[in-house]
Amino acid sequence: MAEGNHRFRVQTAGSSVWSAPAQVTSHYMAREKVNLLLLLGGLVVLATGAAIVHGHLTSRSEPDETS
Repeated sequence: MAEGNHRFRVQTAGSSVWSAPAQVTSHYMAREKVNLLLLLGGLVVLATGAAIVHGHLTSRSEPDETS
């Protein structure tokens, strides 16, 4: 949907009566902000994956503790 003001109406199937128009205004974030948020999200995913792999490899090298 393009940025700006839009009006919508709905009609029930088999009816010739339309609803009252509903107005919706759409606006978007700046592209730079979206790219920054995507970059930060990707870094979080990579850091989480690295922490999981590091923890797994560390736990494999430690001897089992048995009572």
